[in-house]
Amino acid sequence: MPANRPFLRSTIFDLNAIYEARLSDAVALKSLAAELTFRNTPKAKELERKVQQALDRMSCSLPFRNGPIQQELHLEAPVPNINSNASHGSTPVPDPPIEDLGPLPSFRLPTGPDESLGILAAWTALEALSPQTYRKPEDLAADRHCVADLTGGAVPWKPRELSRRNKQLYYQVMLGAIPMDCATDELIKAFGEDEERSRREREKAVIAAILVDRDGNVLESDAIAVSSFAWALPMALQLKLQSLGAWSKIERIIQDRLEKIVRRFDDDGRPIPLDLATIHRAYAWLVKQFHLPAHLVEPPSFALRIYHYYRSKSPPEASLLNSFFLTDLASAASLVEAKRCGAGLRRYLGIEKAANAQNIFPPSQSVEPFVTPRVIPSVRWPLSGGHPLVLLQQAAVNAARTELGGVPGIIAVNGPPGTGKTTLLRDLVAACVLDRAAVMARFDDPNAAFSTTGQRMAVGENAFFHFYRLNASLRGHEILVASSNNKAVENVSLELPVKKACGRDFGYFPSISDIVANPRRFGASEDEAETPENEIETWGLIAAALGNAKNRFLFQQSFWWHENGFRIYLKAAKGDSVVIEIKDDGGRIIERKTPQVILDEKPPESASAANAAWAKARRRFLALKAEIEAELQALELARQECLRLPEAERQLRLLEAQQAPAVAAVEALSETHRRRLTEEKAFEAALQRRADFRAKHRLGKPGFFSRLFGTSAWHVWRTEDERLATAVHSAQRDLEAAERALNDAAAELRDAAERLRTLDDRLGKERAALQARREAVVKIRCRLGDRVLDASFLPGPMMRSRLRCLGCPTACTESVKTCSRPHLLCTRPLSTQRRRRSCITSAF
Repeated sequence: MPANRPFLRSTIFDLNAIYEARLSDAVALKSLAAELTFRNTPKAKELERKVQQALDRMSCSLPFRNGPIQQELHLEAPVPNINSNASHGSTPVPDPPIEDLGPLPSFRLPTGPDESLGILAAWTALEALSPQTYRKPEDLAADRHCVADLTGGAVPWKPRELSRRNKQLYYQVMLGAIPMDCATDELIKAFGEDEERSRREREKAVIAAILVDRDGNVLESDAIAVSSFAWALPMALQLKLQSLGAWSKIERIIQDRLEKIVRRFDDDGRPIPLDLATIHRAYAWLVKQFHLPAHLVEPPSFALRIYHYYRSKSPPEASLLNSFFLTDLASAASLVEAKRCGAGLRRYLGIEKAANAQNIFPPSQSVEPFVTPRVIPSVRWPLSGGHPLVLLQQAAVNAARTELGGVPGIIAVNGPPGTGKTTLLRDLVAACVLDRAAVMARFDDPNAAFSTTGQRMAVGENAFFHFYRLNASLRGHEILVASSNNKAVENVSLELPVKKACGRDFGYFPSISDIVANPRRFGASEDEAETPENEIETWGLIAAALGNAKNRFLFQQSFWWHENGFRIYLKAAKGDSVVIEIKDDGGRIIERKTPQVILDEKPPESASAANAAWAKARRRFLALKAEIEAELQALELARQECLRLPEAERQLRLLEAQQAPAVAAVEALSETHRRRLTEEKAFEAALQRRADFRAKHRLGKPGFFSRLFGTSAWHVWRTEDERLATAVHSAQRDLEAAERALNDAAAELRDAAERLRTLDDRLGKERAALQARREAVVKIRCRLGDRVLDASFLPGPMMRSRLRCLGCPTACTESVKTCSRPHLLCTRPLSTQRRRRSCITSAF
């Protein structure tokens, strides 16, 4: 142990105990302060603040002694082998009192059978009363040799046991159990018999668990787990089911109180290993705190040996005793009561119904919005053979990206096994790579993407790692693959970098990804690396399996610290020397060689060369992205053209339907005009005859004296003239009326003829435009075949089967020719850019 760090091996709890025990000892506080500067956990920073405040208070009255503090304080004596507080001279710690948890929050009793809070209350009760169970202790362990018996009066960590090869030894003490058959019988007495229940014979539920190290000391954090079932069972027997949602609020309280019992220190502030007396004391307190009846509990009888990966920087966690959902259910209930739950939760609980639930099979219009070129990403995963996602896979990818729109949310993709749910993840990964590349391309200078934090970490006497902050726009494009099946998730992460998963010949640091994928081949021991002995050939650094401590350690060692890792590449790109010097036993250099990663990846030789390479890649990427987007936009315009064709044909049919009535109207008006014209001529002739007859009559007008003396001849002539004048006037009026009718008929005929000419002109133009549109659509169909999303897409009774196998529309004919299965069509307009488009993910 370094002489200048006497507390190097002390946990944060040990340091807290020393702080409280030596609050008036300035030397001890200074030594604590010096140790805490090496620790960065929140608890360490909080203790450092307290220590500094105590030193500040003492600075006026207690002068610090000069010289090394480490020589004045000797607190690293070996921890004695003890079983109780009394044997160390420490004051026995009394049992903590039963904790009064006060009035527990409860669900409001539902007023109807489908009320959301009632659903949450019932669900909470089911989760709280459905614990993880076991029949034999070895059911909880890796094998039967991992079970340590506690009924013999001794604990397994005394004497100290040996661990397995490359493993750290820990113990998990089980603080008693509840027999499930007895608990079920009590629940039946409270709630009644259920004919369909299965009796859980010999099954037991753990009450609580404590993690200790190989010396029996309670771990520093996450060492205690308490079962919600042990607390919920008495509550349920008292018919207080509505209060079970309070578990998430009181779990921390119970853990804190239990920690005070099991975490003990001697008078010098050193941790005291857990002993049987303390184990039973903690068990008894839990039983009393939870009001568990004596006939429903069994005392502690065993512990589990846990063999943890020896290079892991974090200890194991206590066993999962409770449901994943209890905390989430409590949060959901709070949101519902406060009327602040989101749309997803409201729909899930039935508070509101989905406004537009659709069947994706008939009609095709429900699928069409999610597979149009305007929503298809500009990139796809380059599969071997060019096979794309099928229609509904592509629709799921597009919906996930368009519906969320860059905001938090959840998109569910459901399907039976083998339908390609995992496959579509690759296209989502490719789209995320494109998104981040697009953001990266905004930086003219790549250095602008980083800002200094002022923090650094010492890696030697005069060497430091400086920490920089990544621009916020570059974060949030990652994908975390998680599942209840760890192996399935790991397979997704392991398969993405494999070369056979990529159908194009390009690479992104493949020499480094080969090291990551083959740790055993590149120096990891057989116990460390569980990868197959057959070499895995990769194409690039894109994903890694990091689901456990061993995987994270191996990734760190292979990716960064390996002699051909990424660290060496960056050093070379920075301009530092990375030449490996091989020396003989006398220290004489016998060979200098360049690391293989430098030969394979060829980093830029200087910062200016790196910037030039960045500028070139950026220009290439932006040009290719613009070209792809323009082609997708052209495909969208072509799709719109195809969609407009039926409407244009319908409009033409409507116009053609108007033509016949217009022609008939013109013909009818022409006939009326001719009739009016004939009538006008007849009236004109009649007027002329009457005018001529009167003119002749007026030639026989009597003389002056006949008119003067009013002879009978005069009277007869005048009477006849008046009659003839009346007839002329009558004929004149008839002629004027006929002329007006003729003019009206002529005007109507002109208007109808004009309308007919306008309609004919419009029909001519529409026919010409429709013909041009038909020719354009013919060209589009010659290029895209039946992949055009128009009115004829997916018709007929075979729609369901076609939905399962038909590829996404709007693909080019050239890409189809490369497919071995014609019905699996490319999802991108690859045409002349097929290879480059698929390689867009490698631009950065």
